[in-house]
Amino acid sequence: MEQIHDQRGDDGRIPSFKMLPGHIEFPQIGMLPRGTMAADDVMTIDERLKYLRRMQPRYVKADRKGRGQLLGEIQAVTGVHRKSVVRLLGGGLTRQ
Repeated sequence: MEQIHDQRGDDGRIPSFKMLPGHIEFPQIGMLPRGTMAADDVMTIDERLKYLRRMQPRYVKADRKGRGQLLGEIQAVTGVHRKSVVRLLGGGLTRQ
């Protein structure tokens, strides 16, 4: 507490740049897919929708654990975030 007290300005407040650590880490970044597909092997939207149409019946029939495993597999193949995959599989898979 001594260090913080020494850093206070004339008005008694601590300047924000002194409160922040030297670098900031975002734990959410660890959840993003890494190395799912090579940059030159990106699926087109039509290919992705075709794949999701084939996986949708399996997803609907699976239990909670099975759906989680399927989401991981679909995420790895398509490179789409899990939440987006859930939205796509829950709704219609038609292109607008």
